[in-house]
Amino acid sequence: MSDPARLLLYRHVFVPGDGSLSFVGLMQSTGSALPVVEAQARLVAAYRAGLWRLPERAVARRTALAELRAARARWGESRPHLRIDIDQYLRTVRAELARAGAGRPLAGRRVLVTGAAGTFGRAMTARFTALGAEVVGLDLTDPGDLGVPVVPCDLTEPDQARAAVAKAAGLLGGVDLLVNNAGRGGPAPAEQAPGEEVHAQLRLNLVGAWEVTAAALPHLERTRGRVVFIASRMAVLPLPLAAAYGVSKRALAAYADALRLEVGTHVGVTTVYPSMVASPIHDTTRAAGLSLDGVSRPEPVEGVVDAVVAAATAPRAPRDVATTRRGRLEMAFARHAPALADRVVRRTVAARVTAGAFRDAPLAAGLVRRHRG
Repeated sequence: MSDPARLLLYRHVFVPGDGSLSFVGLMQSTGSALPVVEAQARLVAAYRAGLWRLPERAVARRTALAELRAARARWGESRPHLRIDIDQYLRTVRAELARAGAGRPLAGRRVLVTGAAGTFGRAMTARFTALGAEVVGLDLTDPGDLGVPVVPCDLTEPDQARAAVAKAAGLLGGVDLLVNNAGRGGPAPAEQAPGEEVHAQLRLNLVGAWEVTAAALPHLERTRGRVVFIASRMAVLPLPLAAAYGVSKRALAAYADALRLEVGTHVGVTTVYPSMVASPIHDTTRAAGLSLDGVSRPEPVEGVVDAVVAAATAPRAPRDVATTRRGRLEMAFARHAPALADRVVRRTVAARVTAGAFRDAPLAAGLVRRHRG
């Protein structure tokens, strides 16, 4: 057709049944053209990215003809093919885009996950990918079975951490979401002088996350992205004999709070607080005879992933997120009645001591002696 003002277009953008050619701005609006052009550009981008499908030719043509009849009824023969009511049109395009994003709320998001080969990392990587995200992981080694690129690095080495973030951002073409998940646990009583285990946990759980976040921030600031820190319920409700882990996770939450004050106007910052999840991170503690069984109630890893996804897709980044209803109650209890929370934890541990749970744990000797005394 030689006259573009008489083109029959689906949503005033696509030729029915043919997505090879799209038109943006070919309309006459009752309001400003800029919101319409932006909405049309989003629709084209969703189509080109494979997130939205153009209806079958017959369906698209019927829809376009119905809109044309409505335009003629309102405006007569004064360029009816181009006429749109801006409010109605924007609502229609938003509905189209909402259908495109249904079930894929992370579509198009570029996600960087530390500790990608671990229990949480694997579960998050699989979920993020299923929800449409493009994911790159960081870990000590590439296990080769995650289905996403993994950049091998030691996050406790600053140069390696920065280089790995730069490489990951290059693979992704930027970063929209950073999930600081890498962590290390192990027995480290607070009454004993800090040994290598304490230093190792602080280096990875706190300083490593700090290094990665600082390296990723320039990318996140450009995209107004988000950072999610995986802390622990032990950051607010500590347990004895695992001081390094609780201290490092509480420090991680403090770092997140400080970061939020500095960059929170344009980068969302969320801290997630899982409870005990069955994973290899507890192996060293269990091997030392300091099992948390009977002290902390386990929860499924899926709940942790759900909490991270909810934080990443919320209209505004939440500040602190518990992963279960019980977790929310425990956090409120620990924050608003800390002395009472301490007494409850001590009584729980005392019951475990009485039951002989720590009998073969040399690291718990002082704790056992005091509770029995």
